[in-house]
Amino acid sequence: GINAEYMGKQKQKNSKTNEGKMNPYFPPSPYQNLSVPPPMMELGQKKHTLIVKNLDLAVDENVLFEYFSKFGRITNFKIKREVNGKSRGFAFVDYHTARDADTARRQLNNERIMNKYINVIWKGEEEKGDKAKVFVKNLDPKLNQQQIKTYFMRFGSVISCLLSVNGKGESNCFAEIQFHEVEDAERCLKTPEQPIGEKTAIVEKFKSKEERKTLRIINQRNLYIKNLPADITEEKLIAFFGTLDAVVYNMALRKSDSHNAYFCLCAFKTHEDAERVLEAIRDGANLAGNDQKLIIDWNKTKGQLAEERGKITEVERESMLYFRNLKDNLNQNELEAVSYTHLRAHETGRNLVCRLLLEKK
Repeated sequence: GINAEYMGKQKQKNSKTNEGKMNPYFPPSPYQNLSVPPPMMELGQKKHTLIVKNLDLAVDENVLFEYFSKFGRITNFKIKREVNGKSRGFAFVDYHTARDADTARRQLNNERIMNKYINVIWKGEEEKGDKAKVFVKNLDPKLNQQQIKTYFMRFGSVISCLLSVNGKGESNCFAEIQFHEVEDAERCLKTPEQPIGEKTAIVEKFKSKEERKTLRIINQRNLYIKNLPADITEEKLIAFFGTLDAVVYNMALRKSDSHNAYFCLCAFKTHEDAERVLEAIRDGANLAGNDQKLIIDWNKTKGQLAEERGKITEVERESMLYFRNLKDNLNQNELEAVSYTHLRAHETGRNLVCRLLLEKK
């Protein structure tokens, strides 16, 4: 009915706009001209739910529905979001039939939506864990996600391939490959150098976010120090670090814009040297004649600082609710009054925090 009519209009629209043009990213799909969905392989009849990974953060529910509703009746779909409404980059799509879900999976996997290539897999396939994944770097920038996936299929069945891209959709030259079986990933790792395209890609064991964070901490040698006195010099700092048995590899001394004080970024020879200075200053070590307490921490990127500011624990996440489709003229005070009444906060005595998020115009 509705889906058939929609697909007919889209097919007619695409034939006008794309006539004589080839998709520069992917070869033509072998299923694009079929009047019935392709046969299902290794598909249980109870599989109706897909996971859509690597979504562009700008993709909203309307865009998602436009792409996935072409292949059958959708019973439920949801883009996972942070409590502030920001997309977490993946979604769930539930179809009425397993056949429609399988068709969508085959047709849309590795499709480009906005500036990212999505991966569409069955719910449950991601449970293989990190042991079935490999990390590939030094990729040829001309390669697209489908070409990379096709290459690694020689080692076994590939569930997903996530090629990192920048804001313009250009390759960052590294990707994450998830195999169906752990043995396939281990087989791939036996050949760490892979000639793909015009470059030799490097294949490494995949590390989780927590493992990468731990490794980054272990290798960290850079410190940020502020509240330095106005008469500070690099020579004085080097001498001060020398009293702590630490060797400085590089240093950038800068004056603060807000007040007459200095801060510096110091790269030490070893992680142990940096850690020794960090602990000593936190324990009260200071420059001679400086009446201000030094403030010190590991040097962090803007992304790491933003992540720490917006970090929410799982316990906090479970206690939060997110409401959409509120009336346009609702203000913060009205929201708090309605929330207290309907959530019965006055009866339970629990603290209730409400925040109204406004769209930028």
